[in-house]
Amino acid sequence: MDQKSQVQLTLDWLFKEYPLAFNAERKQLKIGILHDILAQAITGVPSKNKLNAALKYYTGAFLYKKASVAGATRINLFGQESGVVSAHHENFAKFSIKELDKKSALHSIELKKAKAIAFSASKKCKPKHKISRYVHVEIPAYIPIADRSRTSTRAIMCLKK
Repeated sequence: MDQKSQVQLTLDWLFKEYPLAFNAERKQLKIGILHDILAQAITGVPSKNKLNAALKYYTGAFLYKKASVAGATRINLFGQESGVVSAHHENFAKFSIKELDKKSALHSIELKKAKAIAFSASKKCKPKHKISRYVHVEIPAYIPIADRSRTSTRAIMCLKK
């Protein structure tokens, strides 16, 4: 099982076991909530590493970071108030959102470039002719696998060396 599906299974478990803390609203969680989950000693608790990965994914989401405003209430596993968000955490969340925006913009530019290369290669390709050689086309690693495989396959199939 890959890491992404393990994270999703762990998140599903968290949503089921602690619906007041983990829900679609993405409320700010208490600092150290991982230790609280492990202290509960519920049967079927995922490992500490799986919980840590799931919490990193949950708290790294755009909506969670956007809700991180100084003075906002943090909640514990049972939905009760358990502290407030500090100005430092708010600033870090704002910085993270800016970085996500930059990464997203770069990703879309590189994806457009890769698709343009593949499209121009497909225009040059004559499907009637037999392809004698394959040419490796470098597609950036941060382009999603679904887009990367479509783009690189089209480029490889149509380019001749």
